[in-house]
Amino acid sequence: MSIETRGERELLRALEQFAPELTKAMEQPNEEAAALVAADAKARAPKDKGTLAEGIESGPVKTIDTETIAEAKSTAEHGPFVEFGTSYMDAQPFMRPARDYGKKKVLQHMAREGTKAVPKVARRVS
Repeated sequence: MSIETRGERELLRALEQFAPELTKAMEQPNEEAAALVAADAKARAPKDKGTLAEGIESGPVKTIDTETIAEAKSTAEHGPFVEFGTSYMDAQPFMRPARDYGKKKVLQHMAREGTKAVPKVARRVS
């Protein structure tokens, strides 16, 4: 009995192209997911003068190898003090609850967009 396989080189070449292409295709959905978390954090941020909520933003996507990273962050100087508290003030978390609450929505969004992207990327690299 003998088994013959063909096309291994072509398959490996296609797979090597697939990961970077899929990473590129997921940049926009990743940015949208970070924006969802940022919007929720703004809604949760304590409102005194409003500068805390105004300083919450989602940043641009960074790509490292085959990983895309988008972040939601507070740029207000007092953000960490409000989030974690101090020896003089209790914590009033707003970023972590937004992240935790949004996790399911973010994962659903990324899965939905990834499902759309895979066939498109597969057609391009084949």
